[in-house]
Amino acid sequence: MNAITLLFTEHRLIQKAINILNKFSQKDLNPVLIDGFVDFFRTYADKRHHGKEEAIFFKALEAKTLSAELKKIMVELIEEHKKARKLISDLESLKSGPRQEVQSCIQKIVRLYTSHIDKENRHFFIPAFDLFSKEEKNNLLKRFQEFDQTLVPKDYEQVLKEIEKLFHS
Repeated sequence: MNAITLLFTEHRLIQKAINILNKFSQKDLNPVLIDGFVDFFRTYADKRHHGKEEAIFFKALEAKTLSAELKKIMVELIEEHKKARKLISDLESLKSGPRQEVQSCIQKIVRLYTSHIDKENRHFFIPAFDLFSKEEKNNLLKRFQEFDQTLVPKDYEQVLKEIEKLFHS
């Protein structure tokens, strides 16, 4: 495993959550299930995944000579992280509110995360990682793993399975 593979792997789990959330928004808007999604996005997607990007990867990129395009994308990604945090807070606030408002918020989350992941996967991660030497890439992976160890361990793949079970019951 290398650092970029770890980020891509996390993206797959986040995309799985987005797909479940999208299906969920078309049916049952149970506030308990919304709490599960809020926890997933705050803890796994934001603290763990975005945390690694912002505190480690983007910081390391500041020491590199980035093309104007990569600089522009990195600024956009940071702004999208902020938007995602706001939307998740909005979802938590709306969870018992009017169905249409909850669905609208969920659709904004789905659109934001889907385009965000696509942008990182297709336009940012690979050219940005190419700026690092093999030793620097290994160091990034080590720092990512150390970062993960500072977080409360929770199996978010299992959390998504439990949400799916509740959703289908």
